[in-house]
Amino acid sequence: MENVEARLAALELAITELHAQLDHDRTRIRTMRLTHACPACGGKHLLHFRRIYEAGGGLVPLSLDTRHSRWWGTLEGEPIQVYGCRACGLLEWYAPGINRVKPDGETIVELTNAEAPNVPEPGPYR
Repeated sequence: MENVEARLAALELAITELHAQLDHDRTRIRTMRLTHACPACGGKHLLHFRRIYEAGGGLVPLSLDTRHSRWWGTLEGEPIQVYGCRACGLLEWYAPGINRVKPDGETIVELTNAEAPNVPEPGPYR
């Protein structure tokens, strides 16, 4: 009986350690920009689009802080960059100039973790 209880305690400990490792792995950020690998499928063949263009009096780089002036025309901001996985097609958008963007409360709203909705914890059983 003691052997069964010891084995059960060891299994419970192993499960607790596995849960901790799983929680750690879920929260670790593995971006294509940093790892040059796809976090979804593990693909190693990526494309890096240094500029994505939009139409606006000609083609201009897509940016979060592009401004249009009647006098000066289009004032380009920092171009948004995109990383794409050739294997599964996952796209990762990166905005280098985001620190210059000012929230206006209407079209740009800044969120904080304190304002996060009450979402159930992700888990294997839902």
